[in-house]
Amino acid sequence: MKVVCCANAFKGCLSAGDASRAMAAGASEALGVGGEVVICPLADGGDSSMEVLVENAKGEIVTVDGVRNPLGEPVQSQYGLIHDGKTAVIEIARCSGLAMVSDRRNPDNATTAGVADLIKHATDRGVDTIILCIGGSATNDMGIGMAHGLGYTFYDAAGAVINDPRGRDLCRVQSVCGTWLGPRVVVGCDVVNPLCGEQGATMTYGRQKGANDEMLDRLEQGMLNMAR
Repeated sequence: MKVVCCANAFKGCLSAGDASRAMAAGASEALGVGGEVVICPLADGGDSSMEVLVENAKGEIVTVDGVRNPLGEPVQSQYGLIHDGKTAVIEIARCSGLAMVSDRRNPDNATTAGVADLIKHATDRGVDTIILCIGGSATNDMGIGMAHGLGYTFYDAAGAVINDPRGRDLCRVQSVCGTWLGPRVVVGCDVVNPLCGEQGATMTYGRQKGANDEMLDRLEQGMLNMAR
């Protein structure tokens, strides 16, 4: 008998590879001699997506120091290179992920600035395409932290620059200035939620990021402000 062990990551607990290997260990013990066990981790754009894509494409993992975590603190992070180093695989969970903040989850104060740190590092390596896997994040800033880190400037109603923009600043933004001239970006995800509304990004995923009722309403109003 052949058993194929294909697990996705257990958010904030086990990677896809670790979960698949644990399943394989149990299957091997149950099958005994003569059984065949195949390990094939899966990913859906969230945790472990970079690891799975790099392993299957026989790429390499690049380690980067000083990457900002969801709270803006410097940490060590990684991204993948595949297709002979021409495609970078950046997983938001590796720099702005839920597992990185544990009991300090607060989407009002969370930022995607670390994504910009990895994008800039990969761009300096000469990639022409970036696969951005967006699941598993601790953020609800609509990417303004990332955009700011890539050179975009956000202004409030008085025309003042909003420095280090985070989720709490979405309602303050009145205008933005910037242009992306970097590599082509392909988004990896498996959801079809609209931006706003009861089935939107904030209302669907905000609570798992630490938002209470008041925060959900404020973040939703911020998303609507940015979408206008």
